[in-house]
Amino acid sequence: MKLMNVLPLIFLMVIFEISCGFDDDTRYYPTDPFFTIGRKVPMAKPAKRSERSAPNKHQGPLTIPEVVERHKKLFRIFNAIYIQNLLSQRRIDYLGVISGIWDLKNKTVLDKIASLNVDGLLKSLMELDTKIILDSSDETKIVDVGEMEEKMKFLNEITIETRKSLDDPKKSADSLPNYVRDGIPYSTEIKLRKLENNLAELASTTLQTASDSIGADKLKDLIYASYTVLKYFPSYLSELIAETGSFTSILDVIRTAKKFKAKKNDFDSAYSLFHNIETRVEKIHQFDDGLNLDTVKKSLNQLKLILENFNQRFSLIPIYVDLESEWIREILNNGTTLENLRGLLPDFKELAQRLKPINNIIGTWFDIRAPDRIEYVSKMAGGIQEVSEIMKKSGIENLVSCLSFPPEEMTSSIAEINQLPRFLSTFLDGVKYMDSIFQQVPNKAESWEKLHQVWIDLLGIVNKSFEDFVAWRTKNNEELKQLLNSLTPLFSKLKRSDEFIKSLEKVIEGKELVEKILTWLEKFHFAKRECDALFSFNPHNLENLNKFAKQFSTFKSRYDIYELKPLLESLPKVISELKKLKKSGPSGIFRSGILIRNPGNIIEFEYATKSLEAMVKIYQHGKMIEVIKNRGEEAKKKVESDPELKAKFGSVWIGFDGLKVSLTTLQTEINTALSNISLSGEEKNLEDVGKVYSSLTTATITTTPILLGNYRRSLMEFPDSGSWKDLEHALAILEKPVATNFATVYASFKKIPKALKELQRDLWDFFGETKQSGAKVRLEVEDESRRYKRHVSYVMLAMIVVGAIAFVGWKLKQNRDEKRRRRD
Repeated sequence: MKLMNVLPLIFLMVIFEISCGFDDDTRYYPTDPFFTIGRKVPMAKPAKRSERSAPNKHQGPLTIPEVVERHKKLFRIFNAIYIQNLLSQRRIDYLGVISGIWDLKNKTVLDKIASLNVDGLLKSLMELDTKIILDSSDETKIVDVGEMEEKMKFLNEITIETRKSLDDPKKSADSLPNYVRDGIPYSTEIKLRKLENNLAELASTTLQTASDSIGADKLKDLIYASYTVLKYFPSYLSELIAETGSFTSILDVIRTAKKFKAKKNDFDSAYSLFHNIETRVEKIHQFDDGLNLDTVKKSLNQLKLILENFNQRFSLIPIYVDLESEWIREILNNGTTLENLRGLLPDFKELAQRLKPINNIIGTWFDIRAPDRIEYVSKMAGGIQEVSEIMKKSGIENLVSCLSFPPEEMTSSIAEINQLPRFLSTFLDGVKYMDSIFQQVPNKAESWEKLHQVWIDLLGIVNKSFEDFVAWRTKNNEELKQLLNSLTPLFSKLKRSDEFIKSLEKVIEGKELVEKILTWLEKFHFAKRECDALFSFNPHNLENLNKFAKQFSTFKSRYDIYELKPLLESLPKVISELKKLKKSGPSGIFRSGILIRNPGNIIEFEYATKSLEAMVKIYQHGKMIEVIKNRGEEAKKKVESDPELKAKFGSVWIGFDGLKVSLTTLQTEINTALSNISLSGEEKNLEDVGKVYSSLTTATITTTPILLGNYRRSLMEFPDSGSWKDLEHALAILEKPVATNFATVYASFKKIPKALKELQRDLWDFFGETKQSGAKVRLEVEDESRRYKRHVSYVMLAMIVVGAIAFVGWKLKQNRDEKRRRRD
C-alpha cells in the first residue's frame, strides 16, 4: 500500500526528467515537422582544434560563372544533408529523391517511366526514318483542288438517264432473239448448213455410186441428215420463228457509248489525276508496313508527357568532388577537412552510386526541344494514319477505276452489229419459207420412220465389209431409190440459197459479236451504280492531304528522329535502373547528424542559386541574343510574306519587335546587376556568400518573363525548317532563363542573407563552433522548434502534476473511507 502511495511521485520524477531532456543535445535530431523524433544515434564528434587552419585564397579574381558554380556546390551539399535526413527517417524513398533533384512535379513521373513499354520503339522509328529519307518525292501538294475541279467539270454533262442506260449493258441484250444472244444449237446449225444441197438427191446419187466403205459411210450420214431434217426441223423452225426479239435496245446503248468517244481525253486526264493521287498515297501507306503506328504513337505520347516534367538536370555525384573543394572547406569548416561530414551520408552516397549509370545517359532528357520533337514525330505518325482515313472517307480509291475509259476501238464490231438485223431478216425469211414447205408435206412421219430404219440398217452394215454393203444395196436398192426420189422435190424446195447461208453465218457469229460488244460496254465504269459517288465527289475533301505533304516535306528536312536517337537509346537502361531503385530503399538507420532547423532555407537557397544561374546564362549567351534578334527578324519577314505561315503564326511573330526590346532591356539590366557581384573569391563563411545576393538587390530588373516557346515551335513548321536550326537552337538555349520571373527572384534574393546565416549556425552547431565562439556567435533569434518543444514539455509537466495530485488525493480519500469502515 505504501508503495502505491509513492508510485505517483516516482512517475512524476521520471516525467520531469524526460521533459527536461527535450532540449538536451537536439542537434542529432531533425526538428522539422517533416521528421519524427527517434532514438539518438551515437556519433563521433569532431575533435577540438586549438587553432584554425589558414584559409586557402583564390589566386586572382573569379568570373561570374565561377561564382555561380561555387554556390551550386554549396546548395548540393546542404541538399545532400537534408536528403540524408529524409532518407534516414524513411519519409522519402530513392525515387522521391530523384524526382526532387530532377525538379519533377512528383515521383509518379518516375513510376510512369518505370512502367513504360518501349520494346521495339527505337527500331520502329529508325525504320520509319529510313523510309522517309529514301522517299524520293519532294512535293508539298498532293492534290491540286482547283485543277481537279476543272478536270471533273465534264462529268456534269453526263445525265442520270445516260448512266442508267450504260449501267447494265447485259439488260439491253435481253431483248435480242435467243438464237442471237445464246446462239443456234450446234445440231441445228449443222443441218441448216447442209440445206445448201438437196439431201435426198445427193443420197440417191451416193447410193448408186458408192464403190467402197467410204461411200457407204457417206450414204449413212446423208440418210441420217435427211431423217433429222424431216423429224426435227419442223419444231426447230417453229421455235426460231417464235423467238421474236429486237436489236433496238442494244443498238441504242451502243449509240450512247459512241457519244463518249469525244470525251475520252477528259476521262483519261481525270483518271491520270486520280491515279497519281492514289499512287502517292499508296507510297505513304507503305511507311506503315511492318510498323504498328498506334503503338508507336501511344509510346511517344506517354514519353512526351513524361519529358514535359523534366525541368533542370541536377546530379548527385558531384557532391563528393564538392567536399574536396578548398573554398567549400573554408566556407563550411574554416578550411578543415569535411571527411566526418562525408561519412555521415551513407544512404545519399549509395543512391548517388546507383544513379551513376543513369546520370551518364540522362542528359538528352532535359533538352527543352525533346518534348516538341517527340510530339512532331508522333504527329508525323498520326499524319500517315490520317492520310489513310482521308482516302477512306473520300472514297477516291474506289473512284479511280470509275474514270477508266475503254481503250480499244470497236468500230468494226459496231459496224457488224449494226448490219446484223438485215442478215437476221434474210435468215428469218428463209426459216419461215422452210416452215411453210413443211406445213404442206403429208406423211412426214412415215417418211422419216423409213429413213430411220434405213439408217439403223446401215449402222450395222458399214461396220462390216464392203461386200456386205453391196449385198444389202442390191437387195434394197429399188425400194430405197424410190423413197429418196419421192423426197427429192421436198428437199429441192428446202435447199437454201447462198444468201441464206451467208445470213446463217452472220447469225451464228452474232453471239460472239454481242459478247464482244457487251464486254466493251462493261468498261464504261462511270455508269455503274458503285460509281455514283463520282458525280457527287468534292475535291475539297482531299485538301488535308496537302497538310500532310507540307508536314512531310518539313519533317524530311528536320531529322527529328535522328536527334531523338540518343534519348530513345537510353530508354531501356533508364527504365531498367529505375525499376531496380523502385524495388529498393534506404537503410533508414543513420542520420546525417546535422540539424537543419529550417529546411525552407535550403529551398530558398536552391531557388536563388537557380535564379542566379539563369541570370548568368543570359549574361553568357549574348551572341545567342544577337542570333535571336537578327535571324528572328528574317523569320518575321518570312512569316509576313507567306500567306499560309502568316495565317498560322502571324499572331506569334507580330510581337517580335517588342520581344527584341525586352531581350535587350533584360540583357542590360542583368549585366548591370551582375556587375555588383564581388569577384574576389575571399568569402570566409556563409554570411559572406549571402552578401552576393544582397549586392544583386541594389540593381532592379523590371523586365517581365519573356516567352520564347511559341517562336521556337513555329520554326518547326516552316517549310524550310532545317535552315532555321541556328535560330531554333538559340531560342532553346535561352527559353528557360528569360522566362524567369525576376520580380519573385529579387524577393528571394533578399531572404538569402538571413537563410545562409541560419544555415551557418546549423553548421557551427555540428562542427562545434558555437561552444568555441561563445557569445560572439550568439543567435539573434531563438529557434522556433526548440521553443515549441519547451512549451510542450511545460504543458505536459503541468498536466502530469495535476494528475498526480488528483491521484494522491483519491488514494488518501480511499484510505480514510477504509479506516472508517473498520471502526464501524
